Amino acid sequence: IHATPAQIWPWLVQIGAVKGGMYSYTSIEKLINCSQDNADRIHPEWQDLKPGDLVKMCPAEFGPPPFHVVALQPERFLVLGQPPLTEADRASGHAWMSTWTIILDPVYATTTRLIVRSRDAIYANWMGIIEPGVFVMESGMLRGIQARANQ
Repeated sequence: IHATPAQIWPWLVQIGAVKGGMYSYTSIEKLINCSQDNADRIHPEWQDLKPGDLVKMCPAEFGPPPFHVVALQPERFLVLGQPPLTEADRASGHAWMSTWTIILDPVYATTTRLIVRSRDAIYANWMGIIEPGVFVMESGMLRGIQARANQ
């Protein structure tokens, strides 16, 4: 991204379905009943993200459980995770646990590599069906953040 970590970070801090949105494809979000507004500006009231805060992927009650902010270092990384699975979760056959790390890696004075890594432990037969959609939406999110940071 042709922007500094300082220019990208405010977009990351306000990510989430009930704040700045996921910066991805709104038409697909509507199709899967996960419609949300994607912010087109930095909102000062959403800039105070801290460990323990919740980040929802979808404003509706269905979908993945909210992530918790596990760790963050401003202008460097944001780590989101879901609580560890319980035995009851595993027994239900529909448990979902993920970690999601977003890293800002400065390359030059005005260029930053935006890296996203995730790990999933999903106990459900339908995961193979949604994985391609997750890839598409996450790619859209990266492009959305890039477009906003490059404004």
